[in-house]
Amino acid sequence: MGRRSALQQEVVAALIDSKAVDFEAVGGILGKFGSRIASEGDDFYVVVHWRLIDACIPPDPFGVLRVSDLAGQVRIQEAGQLER
Repeated sequence: MGRRSALQQEVVAALIDSKAVDFEAVGGILGKFGSRIASEGDDFYVVVHWRLIDACIPPDPFGVLRVSDLAGQVRIQEAGQLER
């Protein structure tokens, strides 16, 4: 892990202490909606990294490109190239 400056560390601590970044609230939202998101196939991302905190609900068509979708696109492209 890289090093933060003293100022950066102070800002991070202030964000967490003030609940500007409320990890309990994020966890509560995931707990409430997570099983529905997973079972219905919707996309919702929460990334917590030492450099980044990101919560994203991507609009269609920006959802996850699934491996099966990608494989189908490759087969279609290959078939198109064979027909030429």
